[in-house]
Amino acid sequence: MTRTIKEITPTPQQWEVIDSLYDPYIKASSYGTLFVYDIKDDEYVRLYVIDPEGEYTLEELIDLGYGWRDVELELV
Repeated sequence: MTRTIKEITPTPQQWEVIDSLYDPYIKASSYGTLFVYDIKDDEYVRLYVIDPEGEYTLEELIDLGYGWRDVELELV
C-alpha cells in the first residue's frame, strides 16, 4: 500500500526516518527532499531534512530566541 501525505509520497527510506519520530510535521520541497519537524515540547524541536534515499541532516532549536544548531549524527 502506498502511503501519502497530502500529495507527498515519501520513499520507503524516508518513511523509516519519519516513523522513528515522535510527532512529525512534514513539508515537501523540490527534488523529493522532505523537511520534517519533530516537536515534543518547547525544549525539543528538531528539523530533519531527508533526501529520497533516507539520508538526512538534523538541526535542533537551542532555545526560543537563540536559533538553530546542527546536530552531529553518528552512523550506526
